[in-house]
Amino acid sequence: MVDAGPPPAAALATGSKEVSCTMERAMPGSSRILPADRRVEWIVGIPGGIPADRPAWKSVTDAPYHADPTGRADSTPAFNRAIADTPEGHVLFVPEGTYRLDHGIRWQGRLSHRTLRGAGPDRTKLLFYGGMLEMGPGSTEGRTGLDVNARRDSLAVDVDLSQDAVKGETHVHLAALPSWVKPGYLYIIDQLDDPSFVASGGQEGSAHPREVTVNGPRGLGQIVKVTSIGQNGPSDYQVDFEIPLYYGFRIEQQAQLAGAGYDLDSEVPLSECGIEDLYIEGKHAQGWSRGVPGHLIRMDSCLCCWVKNIESHNVPANCHVSASFCYRLEIRDSSFHDSHAYGGGEAYGVILNNITCASLVENNIFRHLHCTMSASYGASGNVFGYNYVFEGTGSAATFTTVSHHATHAYMNLWEGNHGEKALADWTHGSSSHNTLLRNRLRGYDPGGTWDQSAVHISYYNRKCNLLGNTLGTPGYHTIYQRCNGEADRPWLDRAIYRLGYSSDNRQDPPPYDGLATLDLLRHGDYDTVTDSIQWDPSIADHDLPPSLYLKEKPAWFGDLPWPAFGPGTAGLDGKIPTEVRVWGPAGHPKPVPPPPPAE
Repeated sequence: MVDAGPPPAAALATGSKEVSCTMERAMPGSSRILPADRRVEWIVGIPGGIPADRPAWKSVTDAPYHADPTGRADSTPAFNRAIADTPEGHVLFVPEGTYRLDHGIRWQGRLSHRTLRGAGPDRTKLLFYGGMLEMGPGSTEGRTGLDVNARRDSLAVDVDLSQDAVKGETHVHLAALPSWVKPGYLYIIDQLDDPSFVASGGQEGSAHPREVTVNGPRGLGQIVKVTSIGQNGPSDYQVDFEIPLYYGFRIEQQAQLAGAGYDLDSEVPLSECGIEDLYIEGKHAQGWSRGVPGHLIRMDSCLCCWVKNIESHNVPANCHVSASFCYRLEIRDSSFHDSHAYGGGEAYGVILNNITCASLVENNIFRHLHCTMSASYGASGNVFGYNYVFEGTGSAATFTTVSHHATHAYMNLWEGNHGEKALADWTHGSSSHNTLLRNRLRGYDPGGTWDQSAVHISYYNRKCNLLGNTLGTPGYHTIYQRCNGEADRPWLDRAIYRLGYSSDNRQDPPPYDGLATLDLLRHGDYDTVTDSIQWDPSIADHDLPPSLYLKEKPAWFGDLPWPAFGPGTAGLDGKIPTEVRVWGPAGHPKPVPPPPPAE
C-alpha cells in the first residue's frame, strides 16, 4: 500500500514533468531559489586547471634509481629518492610495468610543484605490500591522531579576530599581527560552536581536531590561503585571502585565526603536486581497527594538489583517498573500488576530512564500497560532481553516495551524481547548509538490507537544500517520508525520506528533529512514490539552474544531454559519462526489486 504521500504544504507538479531550464541561469551563485544564507560561491579545484605542460624529467627506472618494473624487488627506495630529486615544475615518469612497494611512498612538503605520472592505469601498476602513498608537509614527529595528520602544537597556535568576519568577505581583522601569519600559507578560521545548529559528540562520541587540542568546541571552520597583509591603523591589521568566507565568524564566539595542522616555522604545505595515469593496489590488510591507518593515498596539509586518471583497487581497510587540512584539491576521472575490510570506518572511497575546503571530486567511478564520498569534521565549500556509484557493500548493509559525517561539514555541494543514497548522520556530530542539486539517488541496492531510503537526514543536520533531484526506485519505494518522530522501521519501511532521527542504524527513542527544526528546503525534487515533482509553494521560481558551479556544459560530458537529472530533462533520469563508461549507452541496469516483506 502506498503511503499517504507528502505533507499538505507540498505542491505537486501539474500535468507535466517537464520544466524549462535555461542556460542563462546556469551561473554559479546566480540562482534566485537558494537564499543567500544557504549558499556560497563554489570556487573549487586547481586554479586554471591541472597543469598539462610540465616537461618530463626522468623515469623512475633510470639510473641511479633503478626501480624494478618486473615487481620482483622492492622499489620503495627508488621512488622516494627519485621524487626527492625531481626538479620543480617537472614530471617523474613511471614506465609501463609492475612495481612492488613494501614500505610506501613519502612525498614531503619541500617537494612541491612535481607530478608523478604513469603510462596509464592499464599499463603502470603500483602494488603496495606495506604503507601507502603519503603526501604532506614532512615528518610525523609531534603529530596527533591515529592518522598522524596534524601537528597538535600547530592547531593550538591562534589569535583572536578583532572584528566580526562577514560571510562573503575576503579578509579578517587582527589587533596585532603574529609573526607566524604570512602570505601564501594556509590557516583555519573558526569560532566556538553555536549550539542552535552545531554540536559535537553525536551517537558514538567524537571531537573536532581543535577541540581535541583544548581550544574549545570549534566544529564550524574554514581553511583560507592568505594572499596579502595590510595595516589600516595602529591596532588594525587586515589579512586578505583568496576565497570568500562561507559563514560569518563572530568575536562574541571567540572567532580566531589558527594554524592549519603543519608546523608554522619549519614546514610548508605541499603545493601543486599530482598523481596521474596509474593503477594502485593494496596487497596488505591493515587499518584503524589494527591501530594503524589503512589508506592508499593520504593527503595532509596539501595545497592545490590532485589525483587524476588513476584506478585504485583494494584499499587496505580505510580510505582510497583521505584528505585532511587541505585546500583546493582536485580528484577526478578515476576509479575507486573494493577493500580488504568492510566494517565501521572501512571501505571508504574519497573522504574530505578536517576542514578540507574548496576541493573538487568530479567524474569518478566508485564500486564495492561501504561509503563512497564523505565530507567530515568541518569539511566545507567542496563540490562532489558527476560521480557514479554502484554495487555497494559492507557490514552496515546500507551504502551511501552522499555522506556528511562528524562535526561540522557545511556548505558542500553535491551535483549531478548517480548513486544509492544521501546520508547526513548523527554518528559523530552535526552538519548544516549542504546542497544537493540534480542528483539521481536510487535508494535501493540489491545488496542492502537496512535503511534503503534515498535521503536520510538525521537529528542535528539542519538547513540542508534539495533541488531538482530524482529520488527512489520504481517498484521498491512505497512511503514518501518518515519524520516528526513517528515510528521508524528502517529494516522494513521503504521510504524515500527518513528525516530527523537520532541514529542511522537502529530504531531510537527521542531526541529527534521535527521538520520545522530540520529546516529542510526541498524544491523541484521528483520521487517514485508520488510519481511527481514536489515544489515548495513559497518559492515561485521553478526554473532550476543546470549547475551551481559550472558556467556551461563541460567538454568531458560529450554528446550526453546536460544536465542529466531533474526538471527540464528528458524523463528526469538521464545518464552521466561515468555511468556510460561502466555500462555503455544503456546506462545503469534497471533492477527488479523484491516484493515488500511481511509486516
